[in-house]
Amino acid sequence: MRKTIKLVAEEIMKPWRIWIKLSPYANPVERERIARYIIEARRHVLIERVTLTNTFPNCVARDEKGKILITAKNTGGRAGMAGTGLRPIALANAEHFRMLLPPEIGINGAGGISTGEDLAAYYRIGCAGAQIGSAFFWNENFRIFEQVASKFLDQIESS
Repeated sequence: MRKTIKLVAEEIMKPWRIWIKLSPYANPVERERIARYIIEARRHVLIERVTLTNTFPNCVARDEKGKILITAKNTGGRAGMAGTGLRPIALANAEHFRMLLPPEIGINGAGGISTGEDLAAYYRIGCAGAQIGSAFFWNENFRIFEQVASKFLDQIESS
């Protein structure tokens, strides 16, 4: 990651602003190491936002009969896990990175957001933005964004 950030910084140079999307990290020590890389890279390029998290890698999904659901070639049935099951992991990552990174680096929450309540959970831990993926891709419901935003506003107004 350090090399990647350095190469991006050298390639685009200032005043470009970049956003980084990170994989989920279960180990808090790894989160601390990655946060140090991001802070160090800010000497070379303006890292404006960090999105937490990308999919959890190499998961296997099976149906009720045990049949592997992911059929892409050369994957062994493995792919990134997203959606509701990822939410607790994603929230933990977002909350920890919010504590580790300086306040001028915004945190975007991503992982399992399908309701206003889900979005409010990210907001309460300090996220400045969010990303909705699985809730949209599940049935390509373009209204999901409006529905989540509306319920989110209800949530924060009633708190």
